[in-house]
Amino acid sequence: MLSAKKLFLSALILSIFGLSSLAPVSQASNYSDQMVGEMITATNLERTALGLEPLKVDATLNQVAELKVQDMVKNGYFAHISPAGVSPWHWFAVAGYDYRYAGENLAVNFTDYKNILPSWMKSPSHKANIVDPHYTAVGMATMEGVYKGKTVVFVAQEFGKPQLVNSVDKSAN
Repeated sequence: MLSAKKLFLSALILSIFGLSSLAPVSQASNYSDQMVGEMITATNLERTALGLEPLKVDATLNQVAELKVQDMVKNGYFAHISPAGVSPWHWFAVAGYDYRYAGENLAVNFTDYKNILPSWMKSPSHKANIVDPHYTAVGMATMEGVYKGKTVVFVAQEFGKPQLVNSVDKSAN
C-alpha cells in the first residue's frame, strides 16, 4: 500500500520535472498521458487522505474510458447515457471488464485540467465514485473533440472492482 506521503512525493517529483504545466487545448494529445497520470495521482491522494486504499490503474478500464470518450467525440454529446441510449455499462462489456462494482466520472470544457478533480469533489455523485471503498481500480482517457461548436477535451474516469472468480476446481470433485 502506498502511503499518502509517498503519493505526495510522487506528485511533487512529477511537478519538479515540469509535468504540471498545461498545454493549450489544441495540443491535447501532447499532454493526455500527463493529465491522466496527474489526475489518477490526485484521485489517490483524496482516497488515502480518507484512509482508503489507492486505486490501481487497470488497462481494461483505460480501454473502457477510451471507448467512452471516442463515442462522445464521434457523436458530439456529453452525458453518461448517449443520445442513442447507450449506457456506460455497455463500454465495460465491450472492453471485457466483468465487474462487481463500476462507476464513471466525466468532464468536458475545462481550460485547466487541474480544476477537474476539485469540481468532481464538490459534486456529491462524482465524489461518491472517487471515495467509494468498493472500487479497487481506475482507468482514464482524454480526447479532443468538438462540443457545442467549440474544441474541447473530453475526460472519462472509470472505476471498477472485478467480479470475483470462483477459484475452486469443480472437476476435482
